[in-house]
Amino acid sequence: METDQYATKHEFNFGLDLLKATKTYSAKPSFVLTEAQVPFAKMGRLMVLFALHLHAKGVKRGSLVSLSSMDAVTHFAMFGAVSLLGGISVWGTQAALRSNLKIAFKVHARKMDTPVTKTEIRVDESWSRLPEGVTDVSGLAFKGYPSPDAPAMIYQTSGSSGTPKFLVGTAKNVTDRIWARFALDMAAPERQLLLTPVGAHMFLTETARSFVVGAQTSVGLPPEVAFARKIDRVFGSPRQLETWLGAYIPGTGEKLKMAYSTGAETQVPARRRLLECFDTVRIGYGSAELGAAVCGHLIDATTVGDRTVGRILRGASVEIVDENDAPLPVGEEGMIRAKAPTMVSRYLGDAARTAKVFRDGWVYSGDIGRITDNGCLELVGRQDHRMNFGGMKLDALTLERIVSQVAGVVECACFSYGEADHISARLGLAVVSDDTVPQSDLIESISRECSTRMGPFAVPSEVLFLDEMPLGATGKLQRAVLPTLVGTKQ
Repeated sequence: METDQYATKHEFNFGLDLLKATKTYSAKPSFVLTEAQVPFAKMGRLMVLFALHLHAKGVKRGSLVSLSSMDAVTHFAMFGAVSLLGGISVWGTQAALRSNLKIAFKVHARKMDTPVTKTEIRVDESWSRLPEGVTDVSGLAFKGYPSPDAPAMIYQTSGSSGTPKFLVGTAKNVTDRIWARFALDMAAPERQLLLTPVGAHMFLTETARSFVVGAQTSVGLPPEVAFARKIDRVFGSPRQLETWLGAYIPGTGEKLKMAYSTGAETQVPARRRLLECFDTVRIGYGSAELGAAVCGHLIDATTVGDRTVGRILRGASVEIVDENDAPLPVGEEGMIRAKAPTMVSRYLGDAARTAKVFRDGWVYSGDIGRITDNGCLELVGRQDHRMNFGGMKLDALTLERIVSQVAGVVECACFSYGEADHISARLGLAVVSDDTVPQSDLIESISRECSTRMGPFAVPSEVLFLDEMPLGATGKLQRAVLPTLVGTKQ
């Protein structure tokens, strides 16, 4: 079956870009797994077959389609199929989806003992063949999306607030993210390992970026396999990279080319750990709202201590502004606003938040920072993470940077607990340690460092030792959970 016979060209129909790539690079492997490779030609066949099956089930332009419980290959092929039909791919936790969206179709691959409901579609082995009753598909054309502004993806983002929010990405947004030329890497790596959750918006768009230029995507490879195969780039958040590496140390001369860390600040200890395993570490600063990194920094042995997130990338704009949205000069601290061709423009069903975050063509991230003399962006904190203790203001990011450098601290997060007013509020600190330093000694070291560098008010009243930090569905720290743990943890 030829996959290009259905194509109708529209510059914003990224499903057709994916389908075209399956013919251009037909014999090359697209997905490389631990024990299998999937060539582009097979991915193209799967996309077409899945689209035909979805169409037979009633999926059409504008249909909300939730994809879950699938392996990486099936999920990405299904993403391509939904886009060929002009449907809207939806990603988020089931609880958040039930609260925020009325999904038209739920597509999954898990086995069920109960009959499938009208809106539930189960993918099984029959989807590797033409749908029952379909014999002639020669005249079928996949028309995709009716306009660049048609919704193509709805995805959850909760950041550090813990409150689920859904962003609406148009067909043009997704296309621009796939073909972005201003992004941190001007070309996709030949072999990339993704650590992001299968199905998340970052997994789909990063895979698509590699896919359209014939590059390989790997998922699920343990470190020893990735290093043996000389993967070009490992992509993930600081936590995902840390968890994936574990205690692995490559042999002499076995470092991989690059780790790309994004989604949260990569602290100096984490940077040093990554440089033990990679020639270079690239960090990107952006947000789900922006759709891509707007600043990037190359970290090596000479720049590992540089706390900035790098220079503004080509095609993006970043400004520091005051409370009246007036741009501030170099060196002055203020609110960060940014824009990029890949940015979305609204939250789903939340006009108030949309008006607050998306203003005059800019995204107001809630981050606080400054532009340095050499044109780099330095993060100072977040508006919603600034705490007030008896009139003394404390920024969470500043304190966490200090504590993260104390020997024995793997990860830390500070929080306010007690009464909401600043007179009665108290400072708490959650710590994940490496167990090399007794907890009592570690508390003493942390208190001494905080007092010396910031003052007595910055000494935590409560230190919680956790096995791991509480995370949301998108992998972000859920800071709001930490106060609830006071009194339950040592």
